[in-house]
Amino acid sequence: MSRSFSVDKRDLQSPPALTPLQHNIRQYMTRTGLSVTALERKAGLKTNTVRNILAGLSKNPTSTTLEALSDVTGLSIPALLGREESLLPPAVQPFSRRCDGEVVQSEILDCCFQELMGIVAVEGYALSMRDITHVLKEVYTYTVEKTPPVVDGDFIRWYLARGYKKAK
Repeated sequence: MSRSFSVDKRDLQSPPALTPLQHNIRQYMTRTGLSVTALERKAGLKTNTVRNILAGLSKNPTSTTLEALSDVTGLSIPALLGREESLLPPAVQPFSRRCDGEVVQSEILDCCFQELMGIVAVEGYALSMRDITHVLKEVYTYTVEKTPPVVDGDFIRWYLARGYKKAK
């Protein structure tokens, strides 16, 4: 017994290329680790606004939506839409995660400092200002090289243990 089946030509077509807006939103979400829902909340947008843009259902988002996305991503509206290149390299562009789980690039250093000083206090390290600055630089560099950037307390403990003494 033979079976016949048909193939819809649309199934054989490659998916459409992302628009610059879709690409920039996806890149931001990947870099920050935010979900669609979290991005919508952070931007103060209605549920499914970003999801519809990413799915190609919303081809002409409102100026209010673009402003909100611009504020959150740190990109100008023309850059979001692909009409101008971002002047900031990826490592300098803002993130959207705070120390408690949700960091803006300028906050990463603060998160590193808070985590470092917490570990220093709890574990009793005696560090000079020069030592703190040196360790903070290493922790910050390690953090921003990760995707998404997350302060790693285990790395801080390891780094301190290999070259710094605890107070007696």
